[in-house]
Amino acid sequence: MELRKLLEDVVSKGGAKKAYLDGYHVGGKTGTAQKAAQNSKSGYEPGKYISSFGAIVPANNPRFTILVSIDEPDPSNYYAGSTAAPLAKIIIEDIVKYLNIEPDSTEVIIPEVVLPEIRGLKLNEAINILKQNKIDFEKQGNGDIVYDMSPKPGVSVKQNTKITLYMGYDQNKDLKIVVPDFKNLTRKEIIELAKTLGIKVNISGEGIGATQDILPGQEVDKNTTINVLLEHPED
Repeated sequence: MELRKLLEDVVSKGGAKKAYLDGYHVGGKTGTAQKAAQNSKSGYEPGKYISSFGAIVPANNPRFTILVSIDEPDPSNYYAGSTAAPLAKIIIEDIVKYLNIEPDSTEVIIPEVVLPEIRGLKLNEAINILKQNKIDFEKQGNGDIVYDMSPKPGVSVKQNTKITLYMGYDQNKDLKIVVPDFKNLTRKEIIELAKTLGIKVNISGEGIGATQDILPGQEVDKNTTINVLLEHPED
């Protein structure tokens, strides 16, 4: 029972959050391994991996288990938490429907989203981006350009959170952003997140985000470069 609870924590709180399914106790474990070289007695194939995710459902009273293994996923995004886990979620959804397994959990984890940079955009353009990220809003002031917003870009909020847009007629020249948390993100995800905020990142190492020289939550100028160190996770 204790082991099943630990496996459930991996999905609800740990590196396999993308396998979380509302209403169900899902337990699982990720695995990411570099492929062994085929033409050598030792060593590994550079840039070639196997990502896997094993799950039990429901974790508190298992009805079935699955194992998803992906041979040579995209080398820019190969970690199991980002590849095998979300695929497993789709499969688990289909299986619980097929077996008529009723939801047994009242816990609902509302996903978080990092507020993107929308200042300087026309209101209709900003609304489209907010809708894509499932963010609600209210606006204050006149004008058709988003002059400022609260909270600022870079802040993590729950989906459907209502933010405030301050409207104006000119662009705000004194723009600050809040440094997001790059921990546990892949190189590709870090680059994409930085792009949505209009900031620069200098990435070193291999693996997923481990440390950054400017801590999350700090307010900085948009021209600031954030150094992010990647490290291989302990699967």
